Amino acid sequence: MEALTDILIGIDHHVLKGDTGLEVANLVFDSRNVQKNDAFVAVKGTHLDGHTFIQQAIEKGARAIILEEAPQELDDQVGYVQVDDSANALGIMAHNFYHQPSHQLSLVGVTGTNGKTTTAYLLYNLFTNLAYQAGLISTINTKYNGKQIDASLTTPDPVTINATLSDMVNHNVSHVFMEVSSHALDQDRVAGLNFTGGIF
Repeated sequence: MEALTDILIGIDHHVLKGDTGLEVANLVFDSRNVQKNDAFVAVKGTHLDGHTFIQQAIEKGARAIILEEAPQELDDQVGYVQVDDSANALGIMAHNFYHQPSHQLSLVGVTGTNGKTTTAYLLYNLFTNLAYQAGLISTINTKYNGKQIDASLTTPDPVTINATLSDMVNHNVSHVFMEVSSHALDQDRVAGLNFTGGIF
């Protein structure tokens, strides 16, 4: 459980209702995955608007709602926090929720039209062969500490990225090489992250 006030650090926000001192179990942006005591971030996507699923999130147990546009009626049992950009806020909140893992290792982003995967893999293998505890987040998979997790997106969502980086920190990973797609940049999936370096 993390205090909402702590995961809102660095974000301009306005409390519409409730206490930001309340604690939340998880940070969720897909209402289908909401569980009791979660914070639901209503993000406006390309095809769907998370604001239309706020009531569903509350019914599933969301304790706090982070949004851009307030509904006409506010539930007395829920905290509401208004932000200018939910997608950007989600990235920063995820980084805070997982105790800013990118500050505890060297994170290098690899972007550009072609060659991202090859470059990220070469760097990961180079640092691994030099006896560093290295991590990789790529189009194909995520690799570290003997783990290999298949990827579904070039760059994962902010919550997944920060959860992964946090686990890497727990496994003493020192250097991480991550593919960063143009879509990820446009959708603020890497908002809040501290990059040691970037390759284009």
